[in-house]
Amino acid sequence: MNSPGRSRRVSPKDDFLALLKTEFADARAERLFAELLRHETYDRNFCLRLFEVAKQTEGAAWEVRRLAILMLEHQILKLDPANSKEFDFLFTELNLKHLPLSKSQIVGDVLKHGYSGR
Repeated sequence: MNSPGRSRRVSPKDDFLALLKTEFADARAERLFAELLRHETYDRNFCLRLFEVAKQTEGAAWEVRRLAILMLEHQILKLDPANSKEFDFLFTELNLKHLPLSKSQIVGDVLKHGYSGR
């Protein structure tokens, strides 16, 4: 029971999730943030879920799709730069490569925009 004059302690995470309810009409945003907060390191399965949300053209609000992309970027930044196998996988998911774990090069259209294959 709370004593008069004492405030109830609320965790920063709870404060954050409460704020989300005022900023996002779609409950999926809250679920994505709750999941994001559980991942302190890169997680491929979470990235795949974020890809799914970001690619939805029907049923997902544009703000939630943009949120998923930002979270995906956050996850990728947690990835060890030396983990070429996982980057290969991500490049394929992003359609920057045709096949994972192959000798295939970066998609030609990417190279046309001035990026190198190295």
